[in-house]
Order: sequence, then C-alpha cells, then structure tokens
Amino acid sequence: MTVAFHIFVRTDDRPRDHWAADCVFRHGPEFFINAITSTLQLRARDDVRGRVIAIYSIGILGSGLVGVPLAGTLADAVGVPDTLLIIATICAGTAAITAWTWLKYQNRKVVSIVQPAPP
Repeated sequence: MTVAFHIFVRTDDRPRDHWAADCVFRHGPEFFINAITSTLQLRARDDVRGRVIAIYSIGILGSGLVGVPLAGTLADAVGVPDTLLIIATICAGTAAITAWTWLKYQNRKVVSIVQPAPP
C-alpha cells in the first residue's frame, strides 16, 4: 500500500502536502497490527502463546493470498464499486457477529458473578 501511495504522490501534479494521507495509509495499519499483536500476547496463556500468534499470523498474512484474487475476479464480474460495497458488507457483518459474540460472553460472565452456582 505504501508503494502505491508513493507512486500516486510522485506522479501527481498537485502540491506535495499529503502528510495526512501518508499517516493514514502508511502508519494506520502499523498501529492496528501492533495493538492486536500486543493484546493477543498479553491475553494468551504462556503455554499456548506461540500457537496463538502463529494462527493469527497465518490468518493475517494468508487472507491476502485468498482475498485479493477473489476481489479481482469479483471486480471483473460486477465492477469495482459493487465489489467494494460487497467487501464492506462482509467486514461490517463480521464486526457485528464478533461484537454480538463478545457481548454475549461478557453478559454470561456478569450473570455468573451475580448469581453464584448452587452447591
């Protein structure tokens, strides 16, 4: 993404004041990935930490190998705007399911704290 951004900036005839876009495209993903990796390392138990990070890395690095060709094929079939809309819908759906699952888990913890298990 950084290479594509710099090609865009270098071939553009507009002024070179693109510091905000540079921060978003170059440093935004770095902060996200570092925050997620740190959180995973802190929350995983010591005996499974390496496995958790390995699965996370496979998911992050491997998703591009599958997703990019699928997005290209879909863009050829339905067009780029519709492809971006489909991808955004999938991301929003995944975020909603994740939030719902997390809230359900959090509510279960609250109920177990408030109502102790019978002896």
